[in-house]
Amino acid sequence: PLVIYRHVGVGDALDVAQTIFAELGPVLEGADLIFVDVDGDGERDLVTPTDAGLYLVQALGDGSFADPPQVLAHDFVGDYPRRLVALGPKGDPIFVLGDEPYDNPPAAALLIPDEGLTSLTTELLEDPGRIVGSADFDGDGQPDLAVLHGSVPAQLGLWLSGG
Repeated sequence: PLVIYRHVGVGDALDVAQTIFAELGPVLEGADLIFVDVDGDGERDLVTPTDAGLYLVQALGDGSFADPPQVLAHDFVGDYPRRLVALGPKGDPIFVLGDEPYDNPPAAALLIPDEGLTSLTTELLEDPGRIVGSADFDGDGQPDLAVLHGSVPAQLGLWLSGG
């Protein structure tokens, strides 16, 4: 199950806010968990990669999340696809899923949701490097991506999302 805890404002105590029992597909240990407005309703939804696709748990606006959640399938196959970053404007994200195996070069793909949020178009990235993180590096209000390049040792690269 997915258990969501919420701080109630008294000391360090956390209360269980919601437990979601759903078929996740194989859970990816150590996978990123991000909160991003996927559907444009102003609420931050929960997204994490699984072996079956991206696991999307939509926020309902009252502090709870949709149960059951949905799995957005994609065609990216990797050994260790656990790094997840959302780019693009709120309500219309494009995801970058990074594969960082221990004994092979890193790989990554853009995952673009369809209009109905039912599936993802997969576009493989060439020489993506290892995903370091994301932030608005150029001040345009859009998240950008920082990577350590695979073909050029110790070179930090920025993918600017534009805007």
